[in-house]
Amino acid sequence: DHVVFRYARTHDSVVLGDMLEGYRGYLLGDATSIYSPLTTMGIIVLVCCWAHVRRYFYKALETDRARATAAIAILGQLFEVERVCTGLADAEKTAKRAELARPVLELFDAWLDRERVRVDERTPLKAAITYADNQREELRRFLLDGRLRIDNNVCEGLLRKLVLGLNNWKYFENETGLRWYSNFRSLIASCQLHGLCPQRYLECVLRLAPHWSQRSVLELAPKYWRATANSLTAEQLAIVRPEWSSAFDELMAMPPKPTKSVRPHHRRVKAQRSSATIAPDERDGAERKDAADRSRPRRRHR
Repeated sequence: DHVVFRYARTHDSVVLGDMLEGYRGYLLGDATSIYSPLTTMGIIVLVCCWAHVRRYFYKALETDRARATAAIAILGQLFEVERVCTGLADAEKTAKRAELARPVLELFDAWLDRERVRVDERTPLKAAITYADNQREELRRFLLDGRLRIDNNVCEGLLRKLVLGLNNWKYFENETGLRWYSNFRSLIASCQLHGLCPQRYLECVLRLAPHWSQRSVLELAPKYWRATANSLTAEQLAIVRPEWSSAFDELMAMPPKPTKSVRPHHRRVKAQRSSATIAPDERDGAERKDAADRSRPRRRHR
């Protein structure tokens, strides 16, 4: 429900442990090795991502299309179960999803047992099967709790937007700027997660935060912002809404105007000029003028 980005110099279990200090419970992620010390100490219970499994089989399509397609089709049934159960209450989703997903998982296990001994050790398909085998227990933990997703695509999608600008982050003057940037990117990503306009949200919260109690600051988080905005007093609304708020709201509701391309305009003007009729005398005069302009020495600017 909250997206949090934190700046760190290294990508290891020490940084992750500091970030998750005080937390005990499930962690949905990939099978990277930085989670191993935390799972060994009992800090987290790792839940692995089925989208990562499916990605390995997609990589195997080029070398073994038939068998990779069969595995992807089975995994597609698992994702269809997730779509069917979306929107159910947590307890109901836990029971319903387990009921529908277990037969699909049994089918996938049977396919793995059948194909495991037939696959060349050096192929991408073998790597996909090995990945599914190594994370077998973690991949099935989503059955334990309806709050657990079968993939972390939402998190990776939000992180991808941050990674796209990676070359720009090296121009921050110091780590303080990076930390502030991480905080704002966390709020922007959380707004996108909850369907809020980041610009409107940040404008309202930055106006309201100096007048808000620190004990209830979590009420200003994007997850709770709609409920908080609906309960603002008249005095707080006056702080949030500037005098030009109505015009600003209309402006924000309008879709961006498409930018006009310049090149088609130039082509159109050139075509119009070329299709115009020029009298012979005018044409001769124009040619003489062009020749005179070309023979005239040009002034050089230093």
